Amino acid sequence: MRASTNGVLAVLGVRSQDPETNEQDYWQKVGLSSEWNRYAFTFRPAHRYVFVTIGPSLTEERRLHVDIDAIQLEEGEQATAFAPRSPLELAV
Repeated sequence: MRASTNGVLAVLGVRSQDPETNEQDYWQKVGLSSEWNRYAFTFRPAHRYVFVTIGPSLTEERRLHVDIDAIQLEEGEQATAFAPRSPLELAV
């Protein structure tokens, strides 16, 4: 991730939920810079469904750009090296 200005806070988050019971949230705040950096976030879900939340954590309304690329979800105790799914990837 990267931001148009240094020091922008972002949130990496997951909501673990079971439709018949309740939910559990896992959040981690990170400070972004204008350079691309990789961020890793590990969690152990309490329920069988998870919903991913990634984006800026703003305390006030302001104009900025946050770029998010190549989100990789995997099972394990720690993040592994990034591996593209194919040689050419495109997103809108």
